[in-house]
Amino acid sequence: QPNAMEAITQSGYTQQHNLSVSASNGKTSYFISGNYYNQKGVIMGTDYKRWNGKVNLDQSLSDKVKVGINLIGSNGTSKNAVTGGTFENGGIITAALYYPANLPLQLPDGSYPLNPSYTNTPNPLSFTTITDEIINQRLLASAYGSWEIIKDLTAKANFSYDQATATRNNYIPSTFSYVRHVKRIA
Repeated sequence: QPNAMEAITQSGYTQQHNLSVSASNGKTSYFISGNYYNQKGVIMGTDYKRWNGKVNLDQSLSDKVKVGINLIGSNGTSKNAVTGGTFENGGIITAALYYPANLPLQLPDGSYPLNPSYTNTPNPLSFTTITDEIINQRLLASAYGSWEIIKDLTAKANFSYDQATATRNNYIPSTFSYVRHVKRIA
């Protein structure tokens, strides 16, 4: 059986892919780009994924009138592990450091035995059953129009929009030892 540190860690990696296209014909110019980023953490249950996209478009309607639009969108998802604190609140790494090598990490019935020397510290493998996910989304948009009224006098209008949302999904199953401990007290 693996020791507790081996059981809660994994090989981490990072991937990043970028693609962009641009062109211009004198009246119209554009730039389009996209990015995908994927990072798997070394602690079980941790990773981060993000995509970004960008579009810039400029158009000359005449010698005196120009319009353009810029769009940027992103979506990122972060999966987190409980890692902070001290003692019984120390998280997955502290629990693994204190967990005895001669104890099984999971029993045949699927339960997670506690460390008899630190009964308030959850079993390190039980931390991997917790869901803590944060999803961030953002859209930035801007548009402009300009008109050269006479030489050296130009009127320009700009419009902008910015929307950002963040959602956190958190689930602690009843099999996690904090929850079991609270149920015994209640």
